Amino acid sequence: MIWSNVGDRFMFDSILYDVESGFQVDGRSMSASLISGLAFENTGITPLCAFPVTVEEKSDTPRFHLPKPIILSESTRMDVSTIQLNGPVRASWEFDQTDLGLICTLVVPPASRRRADMIVRVLGGGELLTSFAMNESNPTADVAVRILATTLAIEIIDSGSGPIMDDINIQGAVLFENQRRSDD
Repeated sequence: MIWSNVGDRFMFDSILYDVESGFQVDGRSMSASLISGLAFENTGITPLCAFPVTVEEKSDTPRFHLPKPIILSESTRMDVSTIQLNGPVRASWEFDQTDLGLICTLVVPPASRRRADMIVRVLGGGELLTSFAMNESNPTADVAVRILATTLAIEIIDSGSGPIMDDINIQGAVLFENQRRSDD
């Protein structure tokens, strides 16, 4: 399956690449600038936005109103919509299986950057997988983790300057099934 950079996807029987002539998909030329992703066996790739998300307040920062996550449904690569979270909050997802890979980019939205000051934690089954300090001078963080449990949680924690504008967008969040080789 090929994902185009405008969100289209289509199946192919053959693909060739040559440095001089570029891609040949089923015998037809295709510019590399149009391709955003390839999957030779696409059954193991799922956008995180395809799973229901549950939000709960953090006990150390209670809220009167807990905003629901927003799935931004603009045209995206690989049908992966951006998920917007307003902190402080704990967002969690449950899966039917274990041993998944997660790749995404966390971004403080431009409108929130001037006042943003937070810690973002990524947990798998309650175990800390990674964490990032995010603020105006550090507005993006790339995430690539292996989730050995059936749950994923992303926590936005106020780091002391107040919770207003502690918001993140989760961009390009894709889950990959771990493909075990037969010789493992």
